[in-house]
Amino acid sequence: VFTVGGGGSKAVPVRSSAPAVKSKPVLQPPQPKPLPTPAPVPEPPSPEPTTAPAVDGVKIVFDIRPTNATVVLDDEVLAPSTRERAFSDSAAVHRLEVSAAGYAPETVTFSADQEQTLSIHLKSLPGGKRAPRGQDADIELKRSPYR
Repeated sequence: VFTVGGGGSKAVPVRSSAPAVKSKPVLQPPQPKPLPTPAPVPEPPSPEPTTAPAVDGVKIVFDIRPTNATVVLDDEVLAPSTRERAFSDSAAVHRLEVSAAGYAPETVTFSADQEQTLSIHLKSLPGGKRAPRGQDADIELKRSPYR
């Protein structure tokens, strides 16, 4: 600021011809780059069932003697380890044929209207010979008390 003149003073702004000093920008620390978003992990496929689905119906248990007998249920030869079966049609009549070498064969018909155990104990033949179908065998039908 300069003063001009004698009696009164007046302030006059003075401009400098020097370039204005620019302030240095404040440096910010570098921002970290955002991490890429990982792709979603797909769910693993459902495992295949390892057991057969349950069959609704009436369970019939087979008590067969001798244990190595051939068992035929409704014209289907059952595996030797088959000792029970579930039936969904209670009105149907089923046929069970049991035979073994040295024993009299036996055929039984039954309906699966309630849970039960079919006990078929073949009678052995004298001399181990096979008898024609229909000869006597010990057959016992047990009804389940739970149904």
